[in-house]
Amino acid sequence: LRLRDVIERTRAVPHHASPAWGETFKLPFADQDKLLIEVRDEHFVYGRGNLVLTNLSRDPVETRVPLFLKGPSGIWDKPNGRDSTLELVLQCFSEQAEMEPDGLILQVRVRRASEISPAPAAPPVSPYVVLALGDHVHRTTVRPATGDPEWEEDFLFSCTKPVPPLSCEVLHYDGENSELIGKCSLSLAALEGPEEAALPLLVPSPDAVGRWMPGPGRLTLLLTPLEGSDT
Repeated sequence: LRLRDVIERTRAVPHHASPAWGETFKLPFADQDKLLIEVRDEHFVYGRGNLVLTNLSRDPVETRVPLFLKGPSGIWDKPNGRDSTLELVLQCFSEQAEMEPDGLILQVRVRRASEISPAPAAPPVSPYVVLALGDHVHRTTVRPATGDPEWEEDFLFSCTKPVPPLSCEVLHYDGENSELIGKCSLSLAALEGPEEAALPLLVPSPDAVGRWMPGPGRLTLLLTPLEGSDT
């Protein structure tokens, strides 16, 4: 999903022609903005659609967005005999009204990670990052076959005080399954302005299942409180 400069991604649903997600995203918008939609994996776009956001209600409204598919000639169209749609539930609310006077609107840019391969001789990982703040979860794209990935992807979070720590997980995706290979967290209590943080990653202990130990890797984030936050 893309709305203005904000991009949100669902989790991958492997090998399914009629996937279901049930995931929620909050996106800032103005009346008549256009929501752009792509159904895709890391290499191929399967369908595209768009929806003009106008007269949205504070009550949840379910809508079906027609998806256009790319034909043999390279033209995006709706093939005969196929009715591909994406089902969305839309709801309008005032972020600032809900959050004042004690709230935080935070932009997190996932910049890069370093030295996240499990071992020097191990095959290269294909990592992505999952960020969680309160009930809000965002995911980056997958960077194939690299222990030093770069993303430069932005995500918006909002929550009320007390602000919980930002939780970060680095996972390896092998094309079907995901494996947790690193994690860290960051307290936001002292955040007052834009701040870049290179966070040391904990890695699974090879000696004990469920235990974590400091590893060589780091995850670099740029955190920016936005206008309307009370930090």
